[in-house]
Amino acid sequence: MLKKCYAIDDRESEEDVFCVGVSIVNLIDRTHYAFSISISYYRLTN
Repeated sequence: MLKKCYAIDDRESEEDVFCVGVSIVNLIDRTHYAFSISISYYRLTN
């Protein structure tokens, strides 16, 4: 089974931006994939 790690930036760096980042690692803890998305907080709440 793969482990998943993630990070969330809920308007911490930029006032109107929400970001999520995900890292997917293999069985020996090496990152194979990374994915991130940023969205304006206005669009997220509407």
